[in-house]
Amino acid sequence: MNNGIVKQGLAVGIILLFVGTCIIPAIAYNIDKASHRPSRGNILYVGGSGPGNYTKIQDAINDSNNGDIIFVYDDSSPYYEHLSVQKSLSLIGEDKNSTIIDGKGSNDIIQINANWVNIREFTIRNGRSGIHFLYGNYNNCSIENNIITRCSYRGIDIHNAYDTVITRNIVTNNTGSGISAYNSRNDFISENVIENNAYYGISCSSCSSILLKRNTIGKNNESGIYFVDSTNMNITDNVFTTRNGLTIKGHFPEYWATHIIKNNSIDGKPICYYKNCSNLNISGDTGQIIFANCSSCELHHLNISKVESGVQIGCSTNFLIFDNFIDDNTKGIRIDTSKEIILMNNTVTNNSVGIFLVEYDTNISIRNNRICNNEMALCAVAAQYNRIVSNIISDNKNGIHFGENMMYHGEDDNVIVDNIISNNTYGINCVFSDSDSTNNHFYHNSLINNNYSAYDEYDDVWNSRYPYGGNYWSDYTGVDANHDGIGDTPYDIPQYNRDNYPLMSPYNKTNEPPNRLKINGPILRRADVQQNYTFNVTDPNGDCLFYKIDWGDGMSEQSISPYDTDVNLTLQHAWKKQGIYTITAKAEDPFGEKTNRATIKVIILPKKGALISFLLTFLERFPLLKQIIEWIFDGGDVK
Repeated sequence: MNNGIVKQGLAVGIILLFVGTCIIPAIAYNIDKASHRPSRGNILYVGGSGPGNYTKIQDAINDSNNGDIIFVYDDSSPYYEHLSVQKSLSLIGEDKNSTIIDGKGSNDIIQINANWVNIREFTIRNGRSGIHFLYGNYNNCSIENNIITRCSYRGIDIHNAYDTVITRNIVTNNTGSGISAYNSRNDFISENVIENNAYYGISCSSCSSILLKRNTIGKNNESGIYFVDSTNMNITDNVFTTRNGLTIKGHFPEYWATHIIKNNSIDGKPICYYKNCSNLNISGDTGQIIFANCSSCELHHLNISKVESGVQIGCSTNFLIFDNFIDDNTKGIRIDTSKEIILMNNTVTNNSVGIFLVEYDTNISIRNNRICNNEMALCAVAAQYNRIVSNIISDNKNGIHFGENMMYHGEDDNVIVDNIISNNTYGINCVFSDSDSTNNHFYHNSLINNNYSAYDEYDDVWNSRYPYGGNYWSDYTGVDANHDGIGDTPYDIPQYNRDNYPLMSPYNKTNEPPNRLKINGPILRRADVQQNYTFNVTDPNGDCLFYKIDWGDGMSEQSISPYDTDVNLTLQHAWKKQGIYTITAKAEDPFGEKTNRATIKVIILPKKGALISFLLTFLERFPLLKQIIEWIFDGGDVK
């Protein structure tokens, strides 16, 4: 029998098997994805020896109609082509290991520009993206049982695609992400092997309701699965290997706490995901742990290693993280858009980034930790009102690093005090992030034997007031002629800063709590007029103080004291309606020592009226009467 006829008969058998598979009824979405519309058109052949067979795949595509099947033999492989599919058709290779489409190192290899496109049984290699869904809201396409490799950008690149099936593919050794989805929904990504890609294994941005199930993901340079600004994702039964895992990113709780994440593992250990929880107490051995929109939790005595983000906390508040061992991860502890979190007495070693504060983290206290032998010990991007206190930060490439993100407001009002920062390549590095990055306070730190002690492009403060001093610099060459423990000349910090009071030896005084807080300001004023109020407190160690003020009208704010704590903090406020209001304030030093709770009552009068104007003028002329009224209303008294 003619060999060509035999091969063609075999091809028909493969196609019929494929069509029959497509007709099988689908299982429900959360178990499996709906099948695709079966092809009912003609069969066109590429390669092989049959009469009328095409030699180029694109020629067959051009001559096809919607619903056709194009079968590609492997005996003419590799096919050096770039394909544009603008019709609803099925493109089927004879064998995925031997039917090769090669992009010769340039451009997308297959561009999909239609609905109901099915691609299976090919090796797709050596292009920009292996398969690229163009921007067209395409739906019901399937990519099945292919090898997609050695692409300079992404293996599979999906834009605005819906109800797409990507299953049983091997996606490996691509320069970007293995699979990338943008603004897509209801897709089904299952049973793929996604390994050795230079960026993410699977990346989903602004996506919703995508099911990622039973994939094997490992040895990608970044996260195994990464999604940002995405909702209602289902991550189930995936197996991750060393240094991969799951990363979530987004500013709002719906990007963190709307997902189903269950039965996933990394190196045989569970990936634990908690959402909308409170009062948890977590300890023990785990692969990775993620908290989404949680509060009032404790994490302690965890041992986490060899994952992308060991501990990840997003849109959460009031955590205590202590006595954990976080070693050899890409990011040891990552905190996103969270507040009121304490990290203390943890050992964080051998990570690419030990502790990562990113995107609007506030009131994070990092104290008494050992953060050593990391590429970057501590990195903060767009973080405000945080305290980095009494840590040992040594033998890292970068000790403390602020900045390098222009998308968000900068790093403001953070206090870095009493740390030992030694034997790093860069001790403290503050690089351009945002023109608003300012007012970070560095003092009483010991910077010892770093190759580059500090670099700062911000408008920051590098000392407390005299005589409390600044920082100790092991490479300071000045003298102390009057023996007050402070160098007589400043220590210059490139690019724009200086320590005006460099210490001659490491700071070693015991911290004392701040003194009593008192509020001063007018108690009788008109509505809707800005008034000045002064918050008066000093600190025995010259520490910066963090204030929380409640204005009594539903408005509150947080502020940090000027670096010179003898200078009172003055804030303005206006009340919209007449009434009696109570201002309440507290202050806290970086070590967590708090002041008393101070209050003052304020009488707000109507905005207009001659009698009101007369009363205010009268009280200004008779201050004793004003003091009596203040006494009656406990004005300025402390509680």
